[in-house]
Amino acid sequence: MSQITEVLVKPLLVGVSGYLGAMLVGAEGDATLLGSINVSLPMLYGLVSVGGSLGGEVLKNYALPYIPGNSGRSANTQGMLIAPLFNGIVSGLTLYALEGTGQSFKEGAIVGAGSELAGSYAYSVLAPYVQ
Repeated sequence: MSQITEVLVKPLLVGVSGYLGAMLVGAEGDATLLGSINVSLPMLYGLVSVGGSLGGEVLKNYALPYIPGNSGRSANTQGMLIAPLFNGIVSGLTLYALEGTGQSFKEGAIVGAGSELAGSYAYSVLAPYVQ
């Protein structure tokens, strides 16, 4: 499996997990983006999860391996730890910062980190079939 496929496919699975996670925690209502675009909160959770996961994957695949002294195994382990934290923080801050969502940082961070873990698991199961 190429790194490009992992960077593109895995965030989509994380986004689906974020959407389902938001439905699970009962996120309702709409949020307004860029002043005029209304998006349902579960859809916003999914979009933010895709963005956070994409950032985590780029970090894991294209930044961590090039830090001096990082071996391949060490960078992979660091990436596995950083990705849920990164996605959780990005999701929590984004949803907390948007006015009118009524979402707390904690709720956004939990759904973001959880969606990263669920999406990563789904990717590991589906990876042999995605080529």
